[in-house]
Amino acid sequence: MKRHQLARNNIILLICLMTIILFLPAMSHNDQLVKNILFTAIIFFGTYSLDFVKRAQKILIVSGILTICLNWLNHFIGNDVMVLVFSFSFLFYNLFIVVFMIRHVAKSEKVDITIIINSINGYLLLGILGALLLAMSDEVQKLVYHLDAETIHFAGKAAN
Repeated sequence: MKRHQLARNNIILLICLMTIILFLPAMSHNDQLVKNILFTAIIFFGTYSLDFVKRAQKILIVSGILTICLNWLNHFIGNDVMVLVFSFSFLFYNLFIVVFMIRHVAKSEKVDITIIINSINGYLLLGILGALLLAMSDEVQKLVYHLDAETIHFAGKAAN
């Protein structure tokens, strides 16, 4: 892939990541379509943000397509199990991308704007991985213990 295409894909990935980080907490449950479009964009532009070796590119394309399909399947089905399945797929996909990005940045001999944006994207994706693990623990709690965070009554609070 040409250098300007990689730079463009990294800038678009950075914009998508910043949008998710800044606006996802403020989005309501009704904005699920916007969230799914952003997740799809992160997967697509993450796959094409580096000039990967052929084997890594194939792994990322296959896992990316699987994750995108699960994302949109989750959009239409939307039960707790599907949310967890998509979360696991997105977690492993992001883990691959982060490892490849950090290795690429560490091995680069020349630092240019693409490498700087790539390193920012890698570390933002690390933060998203942490947030994803937290969200997954909430989903597991719902499935295993049949508890929602809203239904837990803390000491000293009256039940409604």
